Amino acid sequence: MIRYAALLLALLAGALHAPAANVLLVTGAGTLTGDESDRRLQMQSWGHAVTTIVDSDSQANFDAALANVDAVYIPVTVQEWELSTKLKSTTKGVVCEERYMDVNMGFSTALGWNNNYTQTEVLSNSHPVTSGLPTGYVTIVSSSQPLALMNDTIAPGMMVLSKQNLAAGNMLGVIDAGGALAGGGYAAGRRVRLPWGGDSFNIYALNSYGAQIGQQAIAWAATKPGPRLHWRLDETGGSTVNDSSGNNCHGAITGSMTWVDGRRNGGVDIASGAKATVSSLLGEPTSFTVAAWVDCDAVGAAGGVALSVGDHIALVMDEPTNGGRPAIAFNHSGSSFRWSSGGAAAVGGGWRHYVGVFDDAANTLKLYIDGVLVATTNTTDSIDWAANIGATTAVGGTSYPIASYNLDGRVDDVRVYGRALSESEIAEVYGLIAHWKLDESSGATANDSSLANNDATRTGTVGWTAAKDANGHSFYYPDGEEYFTAPTNTALNDVQEGDYTVMAYFKPNSTPPGTGSANDSTYTVVAKEGWHSGLLYNNAGEFQMDHWRSGDIWSGVGTDGEVYAPGTFHHVAGVVNRTAGTVKVYVDGVLKNTTNFTPGAAAREYGSAPWRIGVGEPGGYDWGYPCDGVIDDVRIYNRAVTDEELAAFASPGLVGHWRLDETSGTTAVDSSSTGNDGTYTGGVTLNESGPYPGDGAVAADFDGADDAVEVPNESLYDITGPITVAAWFKIDAFDHHFQTIIAKGDSAWRISRDASTNFLHFACTGLSHVSLYGDIEVNDGAWHHVAGVYDGSEIRLYVDGRLDVSHTSTGSISTNDHPVTIGRNAQVSQRNWEGGLFDARVYNVALSHAEIAELHGLVGQWKLDETSGTVATDSSGKARHGTYQGSPTLAAAGPGSGSLAASFDGVDDRVSLPTIDDTFENGVTIAGWMRPTAAKNFAKLMQLSIGTSNAIDLGRRGTSSDLRGIVDPGSDHVRPGALHDNAWRHYTMTMDPSGEMRLYRNGVLLGSATRAPVPIAVRTTNWIGASSWGSDEFFEGQMHDVRLYNRPLSDDEATALYLGANVYPSVRIVRWEEAANP
Repeated sequence: MIRYAALLLALLAGALHAPAANVLLVTGAGTLTGDESDRRLQMQSWGHAVTTIVDSDSQANFDAALANVDAVYIPVTVQEWELSTKLKSTTKGVVCEERYMDVNMGFSTALGWNNNYTQTEVLSNSHPVTSGLPTGYVTIVSSSQPLALMNDTIAPGMMVLSKQNLAAGNMLGVIDAGGALAGGGYAAGRRVRLPWGGDSFNIYALNSYGAQIGQQAIAWAATKPGPRLHWRLDETGGSTVNDSSGNNCHGAITGSMTWVDGRRNGGVDIASGAKATVSSLLGEPTSFTVAAWVDCDAVGAAGGVALSVGDHIALVMDEPTNGGRPAIAFNHSGSSFRWSSGGAAAVGGGWRHYVGVFDDAANTLKLYIDGVLVATTNTTDSIDWAANIGATTAVGGTSYPIASYNLDGRVDDVRVYGRALSESEIAEVYGLIAHWKLDESSGATANDSSLANNDATRTGTVGWTAAKDANGHSFYYPDGEEYFTAPTNTALNDVQEGDYTVMAYFKPNSTPPGTGSANDSTYTVVAKEGWHSGLLYNNAGEFQMDHWRSGDIWSGVGTDGEVYAPGTFHHVAGVVNRTAGTVKVYVDGVLKNTTNFTPGAAAREYGSAPWRIGVGEPGGYDWGYPCDGVIDDVRIYNRAVTDEELAAFASPGLVGHWRLDETSGTTAVDSSSTGNDGTYTGGVTLNESGPYPGDGAVAADFDGADDAVEVPNESLYDITGPITVAAWFKIDAFDHHFQTIIAKGDSAWRISRDASTNFLHFACTGLSHVSLYGDIEVNDGAWHHVAGVYDGSEIRLYVDGRLDVSHTSTGSISTNDHPVTIGRNAQVSQRNWEGGLFDARVYNVALSHAEIAELHGLVGQWKLDETSGTVATDSSGKARHGTYQGSPTLAAAGPGSGSLAASFDGVDDRVSLPTIDDTFENGVTIAGWMRPTAAKNFAKLMQLSIGTSNAIDLGRRGTSSDLRGIVDPGSDHVRPGALHDNAWRHYTMTMDPSGEMRLYRNGVLLGSATRAPVPIAVRTTNWIGASSWGSDEFFEGQMHDVRLYNRPLSDDEATALYLGANVYPSVRIVRWEEAANP
């Protein structure tokens, strides 16, 4: 026996390697026979773990054993009357060599027989079981043996892979899950009928081809079946939907459908009443998973059916009897259904991924939306396939044409599985296969918050730190490499072989110092080991996405000249669409560059090389690329994430953004990723003057009677936790109580006038402290910006970028059924807005002080009112604190009574500012108070630049009294004699995106000129009172309250800065009386 076993192992060593599986070997008695022991040894030699069960054991014991295995092997030693049909309905794969089991397993309606042969005729080698074999007659045993043949009345779902013409018999056959069985019913799992068997069959007679069949049969049977239907919907025309599952369930389109962009390449836009259908119940599975991307515009009175399997299984959008929420359902008796519903309403919610899972063995029905479990129903019911309620699988409606279930919207990537997918498999279908938030505060594990559960392990000791979103992780390679290593599995190992996306927030601490192939020439954000596919930050300060094709051909792309200085977080994403042949790099949600390659070109094979965060390859080697910076929120997708999705990362939490800058029509476009457009009603006047030039030049005007913007899909804004609501407004008249800027009725959240005062009111019903009443007067006919914020512990009201009032508050915001309206309260009448409105926003997160200031446009404010120390505090909230250099005199007298200023000596005193990462594509404003005491050559109030390029500054021309603004060498505007020495004056320079520069003194426009617009760049050498040009002199005199905006201020705002309304909250300066140089 030992000699034979060794011979068999040597023979099988040449067979193809297959993934290890857990195999249940059925035996004919409690003690294994020699043949059974040989089969166990054979399977163990292939790497499988083998357990055994006796054929006479109970069905309950079989079910318990089956729960822990991938496949079952039935040898010729079993007794068919003992085993009977215990394995016929198992969802696990079954490999059978016993011809007397043909009827019990549903292979044939009659028993098979044996004949002695050495060969079988291979009909196809395209199936995994016969892959690698030649077609035609193939010798599978070394001597004549009893081979097994099947009766002609085989299962309708069987694919015959080999036969024996001499005996006119079928031999090797396979049935995939869902395939029809002989005698009725469907295979719940994969089935293989082997071509050998019989009491005298000698397993040692198998040659390499025979062993290959056996090995590949077990590997195929043990592999979980793919979808029974998979409509990718990537067609661009025609009336047929192709099924890529291999089961030929192609669909026919009826009604109006349009091919559009989807979430996985193409999709289809379905008009109400249109459907794609196929006449199949997909094998009547006992458990199931259905999945689809849906962007729902409208549903019928009973909800909108995105997918129906014979009306026995339904994925329904906004089903009314379940709270108007998405739901998954199955028929369990006649026409009675079990439901599981949850999540936000689908209509108007944009693209979402829906997965419904029924696990008959676990008694659970679950609904997942965008990779998150939102509902679970426990039920002991099963699907009633006997109910005659439909036999067609349909997308867009029910099997029968019932209009009340019609769907109107877009659908993509529809899948139906005949089993309950695991959560890691659901992650793969959704596409997010790893999401390391890096929010931990200790330990050596980065938890994967996706369903895939791919936790990463840390090497190194530099730790968790505050980052873009809660915590992140700090990497500092000079102290030794720190990095995280992701696990190796098929999903992560092979993701680059299809479409994929990698993304993260990254703040470099420095620019990589090395060059060429040096280990420190580039920093790794997240990448594959080896030829680094992934996100990198190079020594030019550019981000890049590397993708390598087969043959080590680089197809990467970088930001190419657009640099990102250290010290600031950016969201960086690389998107590879192998289907389209593109590699794209995005920064802060904006596409920066694209590289093209041959569509479908094979990717480089990496084997089991892992993904790493913070290093490409550890060990200090060339091209190792360890990181110096902070990384946060790393994600890997197995699909090409869309532009729309990436834009949301630039404004996280933004669920509604109505700019109100339309010039005609009745649609108020929602430019957030939600895409929930509003409707102008009552005759709102469009194309009116907005709050500031350029991007804010156009707004809408409301008449105070019946004008409003009505926003649909109110449940999208039932925000119970952190919230931010913001808008620009201008008051024409305050003539009603609580005139509304934006509100969700009067019993949720709203911003309005404070009763009948000249202040503002922000309220969130349901909180422990509901309302805030402002202290800043706003009824002055000028444009103002307002924001209301609740963060879970405090409620705050901001006006023009600064905090007006706040109060501690906790609890959940109440919800209601009233729509969001702009310019009106839908719940209470006579609260209509009279005046201008612009740029209304709703976030489901609490914005910070700095983010509110940036909405208003303020990105830096240095009051220069310190009394000691070397820090010039940035009061904008952006934390761009400056450093006093030289020896400025602090606490000097400022421009107003009691105000303080900094005094500069004109020799070496100045304020050094950090990198300003705003690129000023929407324009710029520099403003501040100056009292120059000497005419220093080209002395500056402020200068932003990259060395001696891309300069933005405001100051003196030469030693003259001319005021000069500049946005790039050669692009300037000069006002002769505008600088007044030895007197406090307020100076402002603005430039809009078109290139119009305006200069102001004491809030009065001095003149304007059109020049080349601001160059888009991140400026790294920045000063107050100094310049990067060696010939320019330092400023001599006093300065106070220097400000920087990422937009041009309006004339009114320039005047307001001078008058002091935005400088001194407790004092409003009506006029400055100038004693000299009027």
